[in-house]
Amino acid sequence: MTIDLRERWRAFCASLNLDARLTDEYYTLIAANMSEEHRAYHNLAHVQALLRDFESVAHLVQDRASFEWKIWLHDLIYRPGAPDNERESAEVARRWAREAGLDEAFGADVYEGIMATKTHLGTTEDDRLLVTLDLAILAASEEEFDRYERQVASEFLSNPEISWEAYRAGRLAWAEAFNQRVPIYPAHYGQENFEAAAHKNLVRSMIRLEQGIVIKL
Repeated sequence: MTIDLRERWRAFCASLNLDARLTDEYYTLIAANMSEEHRAYHNLAHVQALLRDFESVAHLVQDRASFEWKIWLHDLIYRPGAPDNERESAEVARRWAREAGLDEAFGADVYEGIMATKTHLGTTEDDRLLVTLDLAILAASEEEFDRYERQVASEFLSNPEISWEAYRAGRLAWAEAFNQRVPIYPAHYGQENFEAAAHKNLVRSMIRLEQGIVIKL
């Protein structure tokens, strides 16, 4: 199912009683950021996938409005290798909520939720579920996971300051750390549905990286 993202955003913002001009202004910024040339994975297709997954778990979500706000904005700022992408995205998400007239509690919630996508943990059930959906790609089919691996490699290697060897070492450490996590997924939904497949894909990834196999796009 393909979602018309502009119309989805407009309907979502209308449900929050946002000004139409501000709604379109925000979408223009979202689309521009998420369409940056280096984004092979962290783009509008990723937002689309998360929105589809959201529909499957909406019955588990306590605050659907803040949850969807987090989906739209959690990767708004993305520079491969930068340590503060999540913090900058969270700050924009909170600022936009304030500009739109949403209450401070909403802004604080979206800030904490987006920051949870950096730690991959979460202090609320909603944030643990958000992290779980964000990591669902780890449990995808082998073909889809391998495409994701190539896309992420392409993003990092678009940065001239990151060599293949530096990327390989960093990605291997990342895969090992996730594979050692018990559980990988902070939400029970992910532990039931994704855990085993994610471990299998991570092991495959580690073997490739240890062998130095190039998986560029």
